[in-house]
Amino acid sequence: MVLVCGVSCAPKPKGPVFSLEQLIGQRVKDHRGTGTIRLHPNKQGTALFAPATVGKRKGWLQIDTGAPLTLLTADVCDASGYMETSRGQVSTPTGDTMPGSIGTIHSINIDGVEIFAPVILRQENASYFRSLPKPSGGGAVIGLLGLDTLRLMQAEIDVSGEVLRLGTGKPSHFPPTNGGR
Repeated sequence: MVLVCGVSCAPKPKGPVFSLEQLIGQRVKDHRGTGTIRLHPNKQGTALFAPATVGKRKGWLQIDTGAPLTLLTADVCDASGYMETSRGQVSTPTGDTMPGSIGTIHSINIDGVEIFAPVILRQENASYFRSLPKPSGGGAVIGLLGLDTLRLMQAEIDVSGEVLRLGTGKPSHFPPTNGGR
């Protein structure tokens, strides 16, 4: 199975293929708190990061509106009670594929805002995260905060002010069930 994330040039896979709508058309079960979170840029100013805790692991989530799903490293998932629902190859926008799976964890805490039962793409390729930009203050990048969670949490990103506002409303369905109206 190939889990398609972005435009794919990969060969047609054998077996079932799950569309992004099927994978991310799920609901965040609940969230606690709202917050204005100070984002931290990398040295080049090309990426923004939010402090996060997943299970007992602390690190940084890169804010990535181009990532349709929230991604976490395999070791963070494994240490956080990750429950797999689908396994296969993840197709990247460049046409490469890498092993991965879709599942859920108990919660992600982003600077005091707790997101319960988010849908997670477990990224098994450790070199993928090593290739990402790093926050200027140092520390481990443990994942990407993708568009699915940002939309579900009705996030507001102030790029120039380097601020992320989460939980400004109730969790909503993604993609919108009313055609976006």
